[in-house]
Amino acid sequence: MFDQIPSKSMRSLLLLDPAKKWTVVLVGGEAITALTYKEYRSPQGGPGTVIDELKKITDLKDLHLSQTGENLRLWYTTAADAVYYYTTTTTALSEGVVIPLLAKGLGGRISSLLSSRQADGDSRLLFSSLLSVDEHGNLSLLHQDPISLAWQQYPFWHASVETVTPVTRFMVRLHATVVNDNDGDSAELLPGCWMRVSCSGVVRCIINGRHTTLSPTAEWHQTDAKGVLNILLQTDDATIHKFAVDAYRPAQAPSKPMATAAERNLTDPVLDPSQKVLPKIEGVKTPDDVQNLKKPDGSPLFAKQFDPEGAKGAVTAFKQLVASAKDLKNKDKDRLQAYHAAVVSPESPNASPDILVPFGF
Repeated sequence: MFDQIPSKSMRSLLLLDPAKKWTVVLVGGEAITALTYKEYRSPQGGPGTVIDELKKITDLKDLHLSQTGENLRLWYTTAADAVYYYTTTTTALSEGVVIPLLAKGLGGRISSLLSSRQADGDSRLLFSSLLSVDEHGNLSLLHQDPISLAWQQYPFWHASVETVTPVTRFMVRLHATVVNDNDGDSAELLPGCWMRVSCSGVVRCIINGRHTTLSPTAEWHQTDAKGVLNILLQTDDATIHKFAVDAYRPAQAPSKPMATAAERNLTDPVLDPSQKVLPKIEGVKTPDDVQNLKKPDGSPLFAKQFDPEGAKGAVTAFKQLVASAKDLKNKDKDRLQAYHAAVVSPESPNASPDILVPFGF
């Protein structure tokens, strides 16, 4: 049927063109080719159209498709066990965006879409999810954050009584302290107090041992016996979200009813972990700077030497990352000013202590 397409590692998928009301066949092999109804009906129908953005594919091994109206999402594995993700539309198949999901050796197999956020859904917590298996058989869950649209990798770990596996992740620690004891909160009420926490994206995490999800929708979380929230982020991907603690609720004193535990807004709610990293990244100007980057333990950030072109590309990527971070920081300044105006200004109807103002990522 597809004699006009190179047959190496061939995979095929059907999609519907809503505008023309016919099906289009996507054939993956040495490249991904789109065949219209007339083209796939007959070997003489035409060679099809190779998707330009995906011409660099080498030995495609597996191919999956998700379609919502005109919007298409493709993800595929190569013979080198790498996974890529491609977003486009039915009206412009070659004008999409390619996103590397997993590096070589990490994506031996990839599943079809496990779950997806509904286009008209109100919930901001629904992920697009995939399962992947690397060359060693290790299983990982891939989640697409519906806010930033970034993909995050969550490895599966199996508990063992015989061995200990070091897991590299990072933790955000929020500690409640008494600054002014005249506001009615003594230090004895800090253990077990509550903080209302939100996040600039959607991320799975463990807060004081409890598995949960943080998102732009603020939720209350109770501190431990020292007045601390330990937020363990389960992914070490480059996406670093901002956090906000916009409200506080003291612990209930044993001798007083819950009604006396007044909730209140905090004037400086934002915690941005990236501010510790960006100054170091901003100093990356040359390929040598890239190669000399170190991890906190002093080991090289990149184990292998870059080729000259790869090092130049890394410098460009770091510059783009810093520029984007500065742009987001400027937007956060405007958001913070609006929050301060709502919380602090006596003219604001939200300035009442009985009304909690959300920070609003």
